[in-house]
Amino acid sequence: MSSCQRCDRWFASSHALEQHLENSSLHHYCRQHRKDFTSHHGLIEHWKQSPYHNYCDRCDEHFSSTEDLDDHDVDEHFVCPDCDTVFYNEIGLSEHQRQAHLTRTWYCEDCQRFFSSQHNYDAHRKSSIHAGRTIVCPFDECSQRFPNLAALFAHIESNRCPSGATRDMLNRRVVDMDRHNVITNRQRLLQWPGGSYEPPAPTSSWATERSWNGTAYECFLCHRNFATLHSLNTHLQSPKHQDRIYCCPGCQEDFVSLSGLTQHVESDKCGVRRFKQVQSVMEGLNRNLRLLGM
Repeated sequence: MSSCQRCDRWFASSHALEQHLENSSLHHYCRQHRKDFTSHHGLIEHWKQSPYHNYCDRCDEHFSSTEDLDDHDVDEHFVCPDCDTVFYNEIGLSEHQRQAHLTRTWYCEDCQRFFSSQHNYDAHRKSSIHAGRTIVCPFDECSQRFPNLAALFAHIESNRCPSGATRDMLNRRVVDMDRHNVITNRQRLLQWPGGSYEPPAPTSSWATERSWNGTAYECFLCHRNFATLHSLNTHLQSPKHQDRIYCCPGCQEDFVSLSGLTQHVESDKCGVRRFKQVQSVMEGLNRNLRLLGM
């Protein structure tokens, strides 16, 4: 005989008692742990807090494993990836992330993404996702748009602009415009007559089959290995080994390309962007790009 003390009833077997505990509205019974709770709320809290239950209180549903419960939360609810807290809706998740995690990480509310540093967050906010593509290639033959000047200069430096503008044309024009050497390296330009810019002949950096060292094609300038001759020649035709004619007036770091310097300035890593002289030069480049082909 088994008894239910709360109901003051006797049952013929423990199995009959257990069925009573499960079915009676006066009991709130966890069969797995054979525990009886005085309220439904107490039973729910037990399911939620016990590491042996995989229970979603939002759906009132049990799952066979923690992995199944996690998959359910991701598919059906809104989970904070930083602390695994589950929310009923997107607004709750966004507000939680803003309040709980914004102090130690950088969070974009529009994209619901975290960033590991202020620099990465700022770069994301300045990208075309948020800033849009507001800068138009200045040449009539090209209609491409870019999120910033660095992207525009990289487009020209790729030598693929339909207008025919090239990296060498851009470098020549910038050197002519920057008469006070605000962003160009005076020392590097002294080797050219009158401080002008004379790029190397295009054919001077082509590699041949003789670059094969037995295992790969080797760059004779930096000794980097490449799987194909085409890859090596692409490397040689890039600005990788050209003179670093650009210089940041703030930290004095040298750059091979104008796009590299512009990206450095726009990122504001060294604070040089705030100087009026630098702002004037960068704005002048943007205004006078149409003169590249003249």
